[in-house]
Order: sequence, then structure tokens, then C-alpha cells
Amino acid sequence: MGATRGRLPRGVPDDRRAGPPQAPIDLRVDAARDFAATAFRAAGMSDEDAELMAANMLWADLRGIDTHGVQRVPWYLKWFAEGLASPTAELEILHEGPAFLSGDGHSGLGQIVATRFADRVIEKAKNDGLCLGLLRNSNDWGCGAWYPCRAVDAGLLGIATTTSVPTLAPWGSRNRLFGNNPIACAFPRRPPERPIVFDAALTPVALGKVLRASAEGKEIPVDWGFRDHQGEPTRD
Repeated sequence: MGATRGRLPRGVPDDRRAGPPQAPIDLRVDAARDFAATAFRAAGMSDEDAELMAANMLWADLRGIDTHGVQRVPWYLKWFAEGLASPTAELEILHEGPAFLSGDGHSGLGQIVATRFADRVIEKAKNDGLCLGLLRNSNDWGCGAWYPCRAVDAGLLGIATTTSVPTLAPWGSRNRLFGNNPIACAFPRRPPERPIVFDAALTPVALGKVLRASAEGKEIPVDWGFRDHQGEPTRD
């Protein structure tokens, strides 16, 4: 699932850090949830969608995946303001068949349209035994594990993946070629055992961690695979 729209690649912000990094801000969970939901309502989202966005982001933050949590609120507000994503988009089901579903997110955020689509896929899988879902025009989807974990909550095995723009240069190259195509899966186990959850990019590290290091003014390890304009390994 996932797509691109306009000039901004899915998942890549264009508002990079300018100036020294700001000091961290500590927020209680309820305050962070209210902050995110209020921001999205102000951008034109319905109450239901704004609460879903906040829930998705806090879900990531509380699992230590803070690169995909509330820190992304400014990205999405900027995308709405520039017309690169829609705060009011609704999921459209295009085709439905036995164990198959396809849809169009109409440039909504993945946390909204992909979540609703995933729930439809899960419902079909419960009825048909399994279901393959394909969604287009869904933009950034946040934390990938959110989707298969919804399947686990329904007693199912879930696998989710999305497209990616090029973010990584191959060895010896100065140009980006490989995407990070995240893959997430979750497997339920008999209680009291907790589910097995896997969520990873196919590059050495998720882009969100690189952007976090940039925002905090920190160097990155050379083995993350990033190169400068001359094709040389860089920590900057």
C-alpha cells in the first residue's frame, strides 16, 4: 500500500532543520494525544479522523518508535497546506472479489485511509479465510506494524508493505537508487504469549531515524549507508 502525489515523495518531508536543534519537550500521553487531535481538527479533519491520527501516533510513540509518532504532526500539516495530501479524503473501494479487495485513498494520509482499508481486509479475511488488499494514493502510513497488529487483534496473521521512493545509493554510486520498502508482519500466539511482531525497512535503517538525527544535529553511523554528493560515506 502507498503512493506518491505532487512533488513530495511519500514519507519524505521538505522542511529540514534550519538552525540549531530545539530542546526536547516532555508531554504526558493525554496531552500529546489532545495536541495531535486538535492540530488535525484545525486542519480540517473530522473528529473521528483526528482521533484516529492521534491514536496511531501515540501507538508508535509508546512502543519506542518515536520517529513515526507525534513528531510527524508538522509534516502532515504542511502537506495539507501545500495541497500534497487531503485531510478530508475518504477511502473508495474499487474492486472486491473472493479474498481480494482494492481501493483508492484519494491522497488521504495512510493512517486514515490505510487503517480503514486494513479493517475491511481483515473483515474479509475472517469471512473468506484470507484476503489480499491493494491500496493506491495513500501517502505516508506512519508505523507499519500498526496494520498487521490490527489483524492480530482479530485473531489473524497480518502482513503489510508499502512502496518507497529511492533513498539509498548503491555501493560506489552518488545517486539514490534503492527504496526502503518497509515490511511489517504480526503473528498471534496462544495466550498468555504475546504476538510476534516484525517491522523493518529494507535499507540498513529507516529514513525516519536519519531525519531524527538531522533534527537533533547528531551524526549518523557510516554503516547506515548514506553518501555525500561525491559518493563518499558520510556521517552528516
